[in-house]
Amino acid sequence: MEIVNLISNKQNDKAYARLRTLLENNPNPDLYIQAALLASNRKDDISTIINYLDKAYNIGTSEQQSRAALIGAMAYADVKDDPKAKQWLAKVVSPSYVFDKAVFGASLEAEQGNGKAALAEARRAQSLPEQEGRYFGSKELQRVTLFALSKHDNLKEALSELNKMLPKISRQPDAMEQLPDVLYQRAMIYDRMGDQGKAIADLRRVVALALDNAHGLNALGYILLCTTKTNLDEAFQLLQAAYQIEPENPDINDSLGWAYLLKDDVQTALPYLQYAFEKYPDAEVAAHLGEALWASGEQEKAKKIWTDSLKGEGDMKILRETMKRFGVEAAPKPTKKAQSGRSVKSK
Repeated sequence: MEIVNLISNKQNDKAYARLRTLLENNPNPDLYIQAALLASNRKDDISTIINYLDKAYNIGTSEQQSRAALIGAMAYADVKDDPKAKQWLAKVVSPSYVFDKAVFGASLEAEQGNGKAALAEARRAQSLPEQEGRYFGSKELQRVTLFALSKHDNLKEALSELNKMLPKISRQPDAMEQLPDVLYQRAMIYDRMGDQGKAIADLRRVVALALDNAHGLNALGYILLCTTKTNLDEAFQLLQAAYQIEPENPDINDSLGWAYLLKDDVQTALPYLQYAFEKYPDAEVAAHLGEALWASGEQEKAKKIWTDSLKGEGDMKILRETMKRFGVEAAPKPTKKAQSGRSVKSK
């Protein structure tokens, strides 16, 4: 109770110091787990966090071991060490954590781009009689399912899955809260399939349902920029609204900078595009920034950004097409490794 009271009063440092004192005389698994959580909140090194969890796992019951293992998996995922995160997740065996394990497993697979495996884990969670774990619930399951579908290589299968989700969600009490996320993801699938008309229709529904949905506003504005120049003013207003909500989002900065460039306002466009490239240097952002630099008279900088970005990630087709328009020679296309893409889908 003493530790709980200290934490509730936001005295985490005192709680952490007291825990360490208690653990010297009482190696208790629950206390080790609490120490690991406090160490995580303090942004301590991962080795410190895992040290506590190892000790909890070694002396704990099956339930305590699984709790420690799940926290360990999440800790390693936070530092982008997916192999070790998976190793710890495999240690989760208690029935109390089977739902959490499936949901987090789906998230891990999706983060690695394994859409099919991620969807399989999400379906495993959906098949369980209880849709509520100790750490995750039905809302987290929906989010991770959508994330898995965004990484799925089979677009028709992903679209089919989304079409099945929509009527189910529409019947739920919190449908208005959940529908925008599903419609947004379906719009991204439609865009990847080349059906921009249906993508725009879904995104308009997203914006109508959630006026403060920055991703929906950004995606709709960007796709309008990409598909027709007649909607430039509407697109610009949507992107400005998105920027007001999330001014530090690199995707939104890229979109707004691109809109300014299309309006021939190069000097205003540049800071947005430079910020976007600094935070998210993929091929599509490089194409936009390079074009703005070229228009401002900095052709050599533009060439360097373009050629350097050919070695990175993103929509190489857009980058190569941009380079071709400006007469800049691109390196030969890779023949063995598939290129990754970032069209409107990631906006």
